[in-house]
Amino acid sequence: QRYKGLGNGWTAEVIIHILNGALKDVPRDEEIVVLSMYDGIGTGRYCLDKMGFKNVRYYAYEIDKYAKQVAMSNYPDIIQCGDAFDIRHPDWTIGY
Repeated sequence: QRYKGLGNGWTAEVIIHILNGALKDVPRDEEIVVLSMYDGIGTGRYCLDKMGFKNVRYYAYEIDKYAKQVAMSNYPDIIQCGDAFDIRHPDWTIGY
């Protein structure tokens, strides 16, 4: 409930705090595969790096070219996948 109160106040420190709890039992040298939707400047990748995860396969969907440039300059290992809306499929409907 307290995370709802953050609103748009998500910072790297908050994300690291949450991930530390979620990933506390994961060895830092184990491969982690991440799918980041609307990745922005790659803050998720930054957080994993700061937490000590070095074996990260990080797939990112982002359309802003400047955000992607920032992310790639910091983490050239990010696998850029393009626009998240391009992965929609006509069969993915819920009846309307």
